[in-house]
Amino acid sequence: MTWLEGLFAPRVRGGETVPQSLVAKHFDELTKLGNSPGATPTQRALIREIIDTRAHDVNFLNSAGQPHVDRNYPDKDRPGYDYDVHYYAARMPRRPGWQDTKLPLWERLGDLVHEMTHVAVDRAYGKDFINYSAVPRGTPPPPNIKKDGKTYRIINELERQTAGINPDANRIASSNLSHLKRLLGSARLSEEERKRVDGWLDYGRGYGLGGPVQLPGKGPDVTPSLEYDAVLNQVYLWLIQWRTPRDTDFFKALEEAVGDALSKRAEARKVVGLADETDEALRAVPIVPELLEGAELLVAL
Repeated sequence: MTWLEGLFAPRVRGGETVPQSLVAKHFDELTKLGNSPGATPTQRALIREIIDTRAHDVNFLNSAGQPHVDRNYPDKDRPGYDYDVHYYAARMPRRPGWQDTKLPLWERLGDLVHEMTHVAVDRAYGKDFINYSAVPRGTPPPPNIKKDGKTYRIINELERQTAGINPDANRIASSNLSHLKRLLGSARLSEEERKRVDGWLDYGRGYGLGGPVQLPGKGPDVTPSLEYDAVLNQVYLWLIQWRTPRDTDFFKALEEAVGDALSKRAEARKVVGLADETDEALRAVPIVPELLEGAELLVAL
């Protein structure tokens, strides 16, 4: 199984707990990236946000299928929950048809940042992982919390997400990713790196493997509301680890999009009373109405 096919693999509950020593190593590597010479304010702020998010009841599991995040409720009738972050901590899982491949560190860190961004988004907006505060098109149904193994989960999460999207915000997010795709030729990447980035930008738009994502209820109409921030951050971290030139149109536009999304999450945390030290770091990150003069890449979600 290729990395692109892995994007659309089934989600699998459970998975082996990642040893704390390996989790610590991955976060140490992220810390080094945040403190590296030449790190920009956006780079430092993103790493700080991810590290701060780790402190909020997060459990780490080596994904047994498609990487994802679950919310665990201790009791059906009690508020509050923690997160299970399923990521490829060491290798692609052993499953029929999958290649048992130990993944390079840059890929593991990118995967970790992608899933931790989902947690940061949920903490900031509190809208079932939807990554903006725009008014939803409908009224999400009340959460239906049922027992699932040793914990409780919202079993109608997808239905709530579908009702909670804002079509205009989704179109803007998809347009942003489409514009990044058009700039990708300027990025000075290897062919394999370019294909990888291009595939992820398509995934964030709800496309992949030759057409819309084949997941029930998802696709171009829903996916940008859930994957936009996470895809931006993952691709950005890849480019940093690949030591990609930062003076290209693609990198500049990507970094501004990452910074804009960071700032919006920081503002959302203040609204719900979750401001933390990350928000102090974000004061150096500008909120930009447009990423490029005259471009279609609008960011006012």
